[in-house]
Amino acid sequence: MPLPVLPGGHGIAGISGRQRAGQSCRRGNAAAARRNAWFRHLRHGKPLEEEATLAVHRVAATRTFSFGGQAGRRMQPPGRRSACLSIRSGDDMTIHALGRARRGLSALLACLLIPLLCAPSARAQSASGWTLVFHDEFDDSSLDTGKWNTTYMWGGEGARTLSGNDELQVYLDDQFEFRGDGVLRIRAERKDTVWHDKTYRYASGLITTYQKFARQKGYFEMRARLPSGKGLWPAFWMLLDRPSWPPEIDIMEVLGQAPSTVYMSKHSNADGDQTTLAGIFDTSAAFHVYGLEWSDAYLTWYLDGLPVARTARSSDMDEPMQLLVNLAVGGHWPGAPDASTVFPAYLEVDYVRAWRRDSPAAAVPGMTNGKTFVVGNLHTGMALRPEGAGAGNNVRVVQNAYNDTWASQRWVVRPVGGGDYAIVNSYTGKALRPRDGAAGDGVDIVQYDYNAAWDSQKWNLVRAGNGHFAIINKYTGKALRPKGAGTADGAGIVQETYRDTWNSQKWKIVVP
Repeated sequence: MPLPVLPGGHGIAGISGRQRAGQSCRRGNAAAARRNAWFRHLRHGKPLEEEATLAVHRVAATRTFSFGGQAGRRMQPPGRRSACLSIRSGDDMTIHALGRARRGLSALLACLLIPLLCAPSARAQSASGWTLVFHDEFDDSSLDTGKWNTTYMWGGEGARTLSGNDELQVYLDDQFEFRGDGVLRIRAERKDTVWHDKTYRYASGLITTYQKFARQKGYFEMRARLPSGKGLWPAFWMLLDRPSWPPEIDIMEVLGQAPSTVYMSKHSNADGDQTTLAGIFDTSAAFHVYGLEWSDAYLTWYLDGLPVARTARSSDMDEPMQLLVNLAVGGHWPGAPDASTVFPAYLEVDYVRAWRRDSPAAAVPGMTNGKTFVVGNLHTGMALRPEGAGAGNNVRVVQNAYNDTWASQRWVVRPVGGGDYAIVNSYTGKALRPRDGAAGDGVDIVQYDYNAAWDSQKWNLVRAGNGHFAIINKYTGKALRPKGAGTADGAGIVQETYRDTWNSQKWKIVVP
């Protein structure tokens, strides 16, 4: 489903900021040795066992891998064992090496590149340029009442339901399940309950941080798997930390009968209601991360680390706001459940976190998630980077000698559905695309604010042998390549018709 621009906003946002002036290559033998090893790694397609191990330990001590040599042609899975791989997230899941069975590229990349979306996450991590100011990983056997309430801030009937929405549930204190796996399950079920002389046919759960945690500005995220079924209405949202409305920020709302559509909204007395929606993935099939960055000027929404919508901050959003997570049943928007709705239904929450920004140039924690990659060319041995580390739209993408101090050479590779990926710079927050979405050979590759509706920002990663990939645009069908196969530092990157004999169209995607 196309993603409309928020009324009053201006498209999809990236991360603002400028890279530190005067970036330059490190001098000295150690740096030269690293660059030479990097070049050999890309050029010959052999594993850098020592460097790979050190790099992985810098990211997460429990994650190990080895890139093995493989023979392959375009769109052909390997006929023999692929690169050895074992990924572990806490004690939740291990993905083992692919065997001889013919498996699609998506399975390999899900193991190699993408954070584990289907299992509960690891514990809260630090993020450069940010301070974690609130989090609950739900590791206990009961709800932490030092962090959460189970009623709204309003008294009377409004403490346990929103009758103004015609909701059919009452929120009770016993609708939470903990099974020892670090996941909070908010349970909605058919259960007659009398509340303020009215019988409610459904019971569910609500948690809020009212008078326990509130924040103005920062980054807020929840990792969760949502229920499906007509009449179910899960939400992750924000209200003022006092009994007043609006303003309101809806980080995520989903209607159970349409679990692949995520609604992101703000409500304000200053400039009215604004809503956008994104049809990206089935929110009931796996865990996903829903995030919001609240800055001085903008609200920016993120899905699995990708910026998908932005609008101006309303002038009445000028004080701290509380966090709320709930699973409503019925109401004038989702309608009532029907015979197809399965009960009990669960909103499964892995964690809720809030961060304070300390550095204006830092990428949001939910974007990098501790997993960034360097994209290096087999033919030239150089790595992708926005030209001059420029942060604007339509900045040309070039190749430069790898420099391990340059954040602008780090990229986030994220699934966007249909086996496609967005490739987003972790410094600028902008995604690769052919200039103006043009389809011809030789068109420059640039960075641009990510837009989930643009196929020109979606890429297929095709195995090209020895652990390398061709990076092929979904919209144009053309592959990334240094212009004219040029080896110069600063040569531009273009798209060309794919030829599997050209090493200049083969790339290695590695943990730096």
